[in-house]
Amino acid sequence: RAALMAGAVPSVWELWLGGVLPPEAVWLAPSFVFYSVAQVVTFIPCYAWVRIAWPGAKDPWALADTIVSLAVFPLLAYSAISHCWQTHETVDRRWRGLTPEGHLHMTLYLTRQILHLPVQWMQKMPKKHLMMMSMHHVLSIICYANGLLTGRMQFWGCLDGCCEMSTIFLNNLYMCKEASWKGKELKEYVPASLYALNGFLLWMSFLVFRLALFPFWLCHWYRDIHDFPGTWERSSFIERYVYPCVTLLLLVLSIIWFVPVTRGFIKALKGVSGDTNGKSREKPGKAE
Repeated sequence: RAALMAGAVPSVWELWLGGVLPPEAVWLAPSFVFYSVAQVVTFIPCYAWVRIAWPGAKDPWALADTIVSLAVFPLLAYSAISHCWQTHETVDRRWRGLTPEGHLHMTLYLTRQILHLPVQWMQKMPKKHLMMMSMHHVLSIICYANGLLTGRMQFWGCLDGCCEMSTIFLNNLYMCKEASWKGKELKEYVPASLYALNGFLLWMSFLVFRLALFPFWLCHWYRDIHDFPGTWERSSFIERYVYPCVTLLLLVLSIIWFVPVTRGFIKALKGVSGDTNGKSREKPGKAE
């Protein structure tokens, strides 16, 4: 109460710790439940199908997760880009603007991160990578929940969410490697040129929607708080410090991941060259 009287803006978490439930939580609950249930009832049959269709799959949890992601991530990317396009022009729209597409993106992404936390612990991945991803998920949940329940800064959440454009092509790549048909990887049935095109689009989307996007986010955000001091004064601790720190973390992770993405793209190009010369493609390594 003293903070409010002093003009400070409390975060959602500060309100909850003080025993106050934001009124927005009531009308957000139906969509939150809908997106959660939709993903659960989609994942369960996908996992059962993977167990039946690919009994020898190296990581059935990851493969089922990828099948679900084939539908989820194009929707996430579209809704994020659409919201940013509608709200980018003025500082008020960037910091307070709301759209149906923004609500879709924020809610779907929030429920995705919550549900994916236990799923990724069932997947086979290096412990270091698992811990980084878990930290990313927890911080994303905090930021997206805050944005949804306060109605503030959804442009910045969706701008970060545009990075999921690269995940579309990454999911295609994983499906080609991990799924099989009649004893052969799906990649063997895909023309080498199409496989290389997907690799190129993955590489380019990483470059544009991650390595360029996150520095742009940080610069644009700094310019807003520098040119319009009221934006800083009306922001909570999470919005002032956690949001940019999460974006910086995404930039660091993307730089690390860009190395194997580049190696995989080069390998895909060699595959095209091999097919052109009448040779079969090399079996992909982990970097692909």
